[in-house]
Amino acid sequence: MQVTKHICPRDCYDTCGMLGYVDEYGKLAKVAGDPDHDYTQGKLCCKGYSYTEYVYHPERLTYPMIQEPRFSGHWKRISWEDALEIAARKMIEYKKCYGNLLPMALLRGPGNYGVFSKSMEFLLRSISPITLATGSLCLAAGWDAQLLDFGGVKFKNPTGMLNSKLLLLWGANPAATAIHQMATIQKLREHGGKVILIDILPTATSLHCDEFIRVRPGGDGALALAILRQMVIKNTVDYSFIKDHSEGWEAFSSWLLRVDLEELLKVCGVEEHRVERLSDEIAKLKPVSFWPGSGLQRYANGGQNMRAIDALVAASGNLHLSDGGLYFQNIDFWLLNHRIFSSAFDTTLYDPRLVGLNALAKELSACQDPPVKFLWFTGSNYLARGTDILSMRKQMVQMELTITVDHFLTSTAQVSDIVLPATTCFESPDLVAGYWHNKIGLNQQAIQPVGECRSELDIAQSLSRMINHLEPGMCSFPEERKPEEWFQSFTPWLNKNVGISNYRELLSGALPLVPPINAGSEDSDTKDLSGKYKFLTLEALEQGCPEIPILINPVEPPLAYPYRFLVLHRAEHLNTQFSNLDWLQENDLIEVWLSPSVAQRLGIEEGDTVTIYNELGEIRMYSKLNNDVPPELLITYSWQDLFKKPVNILTKVQETDLGKKLTGFPGVAYHDTFVNLALLGGRRFKCTNGGF
Repeated sequence: MQVTKHICPRDCYDTCGMLGYVDEYGKLAKVAGDPDHDYTQGKLCCKGYSYTEYVYHPERLTYPMIQEPRFSGHWKRISWEDALEIAARKMIEYKKCYGNLLPMALLRGPGNYGVFSKSMEFLLRSISPITLATGSLCLAAGWDAQLLDFGGVKFKNPTGMLNSKLLLLWGANPAATAIHQMATIQKLREHGGKVILIDILPTATSLHCDEFIRVRPGGDGALALAILRQMVIKNTVDYSFIKDHSEGWEAFSSWLLRVDLEELLKVCGVEEHRVERLSDEIAKLKPVSFWPGSGLQRYANGGQNMRAIDALVAASGNLHLSDGGLYFQNIDFWLLNHRIFSSAFDTTLYDPRLVGLNALAKELSACQDPPVKFLWFTGSNYLARGTDILSMRKQMVQMELTITVDHFLTSTAQVSDIVLPATTCFESPDLVAGYWHNKIGLNQQAIQPVGECRSELDIAQSLSRMINHLEPGMCSFPEERKPEEWFQSFTPWLNKNVGISNYRELLSGALPLVPPINAGSEDSDTKDLSGKYKFLTLEALEQGCPEIPILINPVEPPLAYPYRFLVLHRAEHLNTQFSNLDWLQENDLIEVWLSPSVAQRLGIEEGDTVTIYNELGEIRMYSKLNNDVPPELLITYSWQDLFKKPVNILTKVQETDLGKKLTGFPGVAYHDTFVNLALLGGRRFKCTNGGF
């Protein structure tokens, strides 16, 4: 078989190296791990091994379609030329009427993190200003906390955890979300190191840890502060580091001594003796590694939670230790693809009008002079993973035109006028960088595109040709530059940042960015000239937070909706992605986990159909009784209910305390979704699936 190299472009820690095996008929026969990738080392997750089913799935979009009448659910085939002409004529109309493309909004989601996923943005912004949806639904609060405290975060090779004596997995579940890091964790334990999981409930990762510490939702910051308070009292903080490498310790430590320990313990829900023992272990077992996950940022106090953990890392003296310290997603990855594409793009880009992903429906409705009339989605299923999605659906209905580029007819695509079929990473070449292990690699094209699918780059170039055919000279986006020519034009950037003279050197395997793009480097937008950790920063006040990382209590549920509803990640899916594959549906049960005590009080038995509801709507799921679930929580690992309605119809617009500095908009406090629960009339109700 012919063997080709690939990098998985999904929104995932691992960014795996893959091998595609193509048979004599030109078909992708299997996908395996690439042994030349020194982080993923020839192994894949279940999603990676299922790519062959994904590529040839019977429900995959393989040609453009138009929905007529609008929102009727009746789709018919349309040619690429006709689809692109509809889009081009709208763009020309707006440009002539308003002098710009502000009535057109682009939303690029995390379905593809390849460099060429930026193609449509560069095409549109080379013509005129557009409306651009931006922000981070998951990491904005944590990133801004890093900016306040460190001025940025220097990249740390995640395999460095191996030599730690203690690893704190804080709200991270790598057994489901970063499986290749589990090998490092297992080796750490084999070498005598200790691993402690701090989370709201024991996850799959807890089976590979020495200890599990349960923290109340949103109480992570309180736990970090309680540990720090004990270290101050016992005089076990690293005063040498504090003196030479930090600012504002006096004000912060003074607050720690004044705060009531009982209050901290109540908020975090951890017993005093466990806090005291944990503070002793952090003080004695250097180096200590801290890995805060995405989940603890998804509360209204998520930024302050991260700042408190940052303070613990710094005051314990682990921040600058080569085998310890803070491990967090590479903050400069946010701009990496833009920098690479820009290095080969010599046309001036117009500044966009920005709207926030965290409250997209509200942001779009506020756009005036001119209003947004045309939506273009690519790699995004916002009507499943966004906020206030029922309002967003209404916004889409009011548009003159909505186009979605995707692999399947998703919830978002179903409310679009036109859907365009995109290629996968096996059908078109690309350049892909990771945000965890800091490697960058090349995607080769293994097979011809299935059906009429086109890459993001090909779609942008085809649209450019159509625009210029209808309105000569309107678009300057390179129409005929082949992917290989783009790769060649990236050479100066690759030479400077990867140390190679030709992109083909990446065919031997992914390579690290050297030196890593870090805060403080020449290419970084997040550098801090002082280089000191800041226990106190007045810039926090400008962002609406206290100047020091003091306790900010989590949001409590209202009386009408007493349960916190958490949607957690599972190894088989990436949000809605891969959820339709038969290979990965063996354990795909539409269940809500609840405490047996709650079930007894409400008369709910295992397997009953229950209604979960709040002021935004309701969903139905089967009940699953679980002793590990606290009485105040409802947990699900499913993204949809029994009627295929996205569970996020219950998620309203709720902002995190930080997030505006780097991404322009706050993050989303997904975990502050509150609901009520009721038993549906009949037992074990059997329903028929309906579309959303």
